Amino acid sequence: MAGRRRDADSTAALARGSVSHIMPTSAPCYTLLRPRLSRLNRTLAALKQGDLDAVHPTRVAARRLRELLPILLLEADTSRKLNNRLRKLVRRLGTLRDTTVSLTLVDKMLDAERPVRHALVKVREGLRAGHKKSRIKDTADRIQADGRRVIKKLERVVVKLAEDAADAKRVREVTWAVNARVVRRAVVLRQAIEEAGSVYLPERLHKTRIATRHLRYAVELLGDLSDTHRAAEFRIFERVQDELGKLHDVQTLLARARQMQGSLLPSEVKTWQEIDALNILLENRGRRLHAAYMRNRETLLHICERLAGRSAHAIGERRKAS
Repeated sequence: MAGRRRDADSTAALARGSVSHIMPTSAPCYTLLRPRLSRLNRTLAALKQGDLDAVHPTRVAARRLRELLPILLLEADTSRKLNNRLRKLVRRLGTLRDTTVSLTLVDKMLDAERPVRHALVKVREGLRAGHKKSRIKDTADRIQADGRRVIKKLERVVVKLAEDAADAKRVREVTWAVNARVVRRAVVLRQAIEEAGSVYLPERLHKTRIATRHLRYAVELLGDLSDTHRAAEFRIFERVQDELGKLHDVQTLLARARQMQGSLLPSEVKTWQEIDALNILLENRGRRLHAAYMRNRETLLHICERLAGRSAHAIGERRKAS
């Protein structure tokens, strides 16, 4: 009860807008990159040992680096090449993760949803057929190779940024760039929320999830350049990402089940009916997750409005100073 009360108080505080103003510090720019690069190094090492639980953390680490790249004000060609490599890494990790998550979801449902157990077994067989160990190893090896190349190049960037650590002008430029990015991310998320509306439309909600993740990473960068505590905001970001992430996982499994249902022979009527019952169950689960998201929708909109306004104010002050 105490935890729920704290969350309620945090939500109320966010709705009132009682968050301290951002005061940038002169933190060296390279400190933004160094811990994020170390995180990617650790998760890749775990993945190399065969730990499939490291797939998602590795993907998150690569995404955080992608969010950071434009802020570092590197040469355009260097930034573009690094971004392309990271994007390819994220895509390969995504392919590995989607099948793994679908299999995990099916295994959990096997015990809880006995009326559709036969359909779940059928879907699991199909998933496993396309998820052979040899393919996992091949994908993991490619991920390792891509990851190591990116890390090598980024380590050289770290050295260069360390040399520029005392460059006060560069620090101001990076701080301004972070504020500008927060404004853009907040505006994009607000538009995604409004376009998704209150109706259960999975594709639009998927865009909202992506926009929420982007804003969260941008705000993390802002926190690294200031002494502002944003625990309440991050709780909302995490909650929305969790709800919409689970919804996306349900939709991914639903798409696979429908694909399998469409490939059945006319003689397999009973199996078709069982998979149809599974589809209805997954649709209902998705709607419950959408309802959970809707309870946080207004608070998320308030956060967008406030972050866009305050970061825009910081940008205005920076322009006046220059």
